[in-house]
Amino acid sequence: MKTSVFFSRFAVIVVTITMSLVLSSFTTSTNVTDNEDAEFVEMIVKDMNTKLPIDIGGGMAITAVYTANSNLVIECTCPDSAVELISLGFSMVSKEEVMYGVYGDESSKLLGKLCAEANYGMRWVYLTRSRTNQTELFFTASELKSFLLSNPAN
Repeated sequence: MKTSVFFSRFAVIVVTITMSLVLSSFTTSTNVTDNEDAEFVEMIVKDMNTKLPIDIGGGMAITAVYTANSNLVIECTCPDSAVELISLGFSMVSKEEVMYGVYGDESSKLLGKLCAEANYGMRWVYLTRSRTNQTELFFTASELKSFLLSNPAN
C-alpha cells in the first residue's frame, strides 16, 4: 500500500511542478476578458516556447508547449525510469484524485481555469529521451469546467 501511495504522489508532484513552472514562466498580465481566453492560451504558448527547454529537476525538462485540437499540450522529456513511475502513479489513483493534486495550488488552478474558459483541454506528455516510451495525462475541457468552474470548493 505504501508503494502505491508513493507512486501516485510522485506522478501528481511531477505534474504539479510542471504546471507551476509553465505559469510562473509566463510574464504577461492575466487580466483578460472571456472572449480573449483562447488568444491568451496562445500567448502563453508563444511565451513558453521562447524559454524552452525548462529544467524541472530529476533529469526532466519541459521541451514543448503547443496547442492541438483545442488542447494545451505540455511535453516533458524524462529518464526512462521517471516515465515508468509517472505511468504507474497515474494508474493507482482516480482521475479526480489526480485533479485535486494537480490543481491544488493557485497558479495551477489559474491555468486550468483559463483553459476551461477557453474551451481547451490540458494534456501532459512525458516522453523518454529516446522517444521510445511515453505516458500521458489528459483532462478534457468538460472535465476542467466541471472540476474547476462548477465546483465551489475549487
